[in-house]
Amino acid sequence: MKTIMMMVSAVTVAAVLTGCASPGYQARPSEYNGAIAGALTGGVLGGVLGNNVGDGENDVLGAALGALAGGWVGQQYGQGQDMTRNRIQALE
Repeated sequence: MKTIMMMVSAVTVAAVLTGCASPGYQARPSEYNGAIAGALTGGVLGGVLGNNVGDGENDVLGAALGALAGGWVGQQYGQGQDMTRNRIQALE
């Protein structure tokens, strides 16, 4: 049950973080795929890692903090990849 709760928490946090991954205007469909995928992947991986680190008393807190940190790092990495791809496409 703890594992299911942790996974649900990690996915929820990652989904919330993807709202920050794209701008408020209507982007082209593939313009921010890396940022969204990075936030989701980072959030899930961070949640899993955060849950497994520690003494077992604060697993949910570790999962939530790991999901937040992983989601942010993944979003930043994906956004950088998107920006590089967009610059290259603009030069073509």
